[in-house]
Amino acid sequence: MKRLTTEIFWVGFGVGFSTIGTFVGVRLLTSVMAPAEYGRLALGISVAMGFVYSIGVALWGTITRFFSIAMGDGSAWYWQSIRQSLSFFFAGFSLLGIIVGLALKLVGFSSNEAWFWFLALLFGGIQVIGETGSALQNGARNRKIFSLHQNLIGWGRFLVAYLIIQYWFSGATGAILGFVIAAVMVMLSQRYWVKKKILVNWPKIENRKDRTIDFFNYLKPLAYSGVFIWIQLFADRWALKSFASLDDVGVYFALYQISFAPALYCSSFLLHLLGPIFYDRAGDGSDQERLEKTTALNEKVAVLILLLIVFGVGIALWIGYSICSLLIDSNYRIGFWAFPWLVATGGIYSVGQQLLMSVYSGIDTGIIIPFRVVTTILAVGCYMLGGMFYGFSGIIGGGFIFSVLYLCLSFLMHRKMGLYRGRVKSLNSNYIE
Repeated sequence: MKRLTTEIFWVGFGVGFSTIGTFVGVRLLTSVMAPAEYGRLALGISVAMGFVYSIGVALWGTITRFFSIAMGDGSAWYWQSIRQSLSFFFAGFSLLGIIVGLALKLVGFSSNEAWFWFLALLFGGIQVIGETGSALQNGARNRKIFSLHQNLIGWGRFLVAYLIIQYWFSGATGAILGFVIAAVMVMLSQRYWVKKKILVNWPKIENRKDRTIDFFNYLKPLAYSGVFIWIQLFADRWALKSFASLDDVGVYFALYQISFAPALYCSSFLLHLLGPIFYDRAGDGSDQERLEKTTALNEKVAVLILLLIVFGVGIALWIGYSICSLLIDSNYRIGFWAFPWLVATGGIYSVGQQLLMSVYSGIDTGIIIPFRVVTTILAVGCYMLGGMFYGFSGIIGGGFIFSVLYLCLSFLMHRKMGLYRGRVKSLNSNYIE
């Protein structure tokens, strides 16, 4: 019980304090960046997050999921699988960098614009590699180290970006350069702590079973579906760019960071706290009773989150304008009315994400791909139609409609996985009922 209490404190500290860092960072950057430049930064980050969601999230989740299994089975296959994944990513990242560089040169981009997009790609690549260390610490339940690094990147990227804009390079290019520098510092720290806390203490037992195939079978569907998650989460910004203006993108992004994003951070808190516990309870996915108990617990957590979201939306309706005035520069006030809607949208989406833990607690993640395809089509449709007909307000409404649909479909997936049908493909089976 004492260990769980300590873990809750550190995971809560990591998410809570880094969320405060986001609030402070938004205030700092919106005070030195015009809405159009902030919108440009939003588009750059959306490109960087393509790496994070297509490769990073999948790899980190797989590393955490198989950590306890590797501790019991022997580790040679585990570390080899991680190295192979990172090597493949580095090769693909380098090739993409060359292609993008040549394309920008052929199109005739200015040097400042070319540097901006190069730095955006670099930021995403460094994030993927650096956060692998966090996945290992999370799998080992080294919550203190995990949380401290969350805060390093959460606070560091904004503070370094602000200093660079103030004293060296203004605008979105200066901001993204600050993000890159902060990410490099965190990556180096991660490397040090993985060696000190995990590799040194790793049990030296004989490799009893090679689960390399299981590792990649778990990873690949998540990577494929990650592309669709990326489109879901960032289609709003590109729809605004297409049907409104960069100023609107900047206003929306600032609001998003203090409304939708904190809901995702709270969801992340629960995923990071409960994920390793759920995975340990579910085992290797072959015990149906363990899976059903894990899924039942997950449903209770989702209901609790939903109740908290209702409370949060009430607060946003009551003092939302004051919160926005405190956390965002007055140049962005034209969009303050949308704050409660974005809080509700982010909260509903986060409940859906929590329900999907029922899928990830099993070993077979292939069924997530059709779900991601369908929800991505819905997201793009909602945002594009909303932006096309109603501009900024249409994006807000489209996002809310999508989040409700996402929650409904996530609940159906959750039911299919556990409480009602409860048939998950185990490591020893050849089919899905």
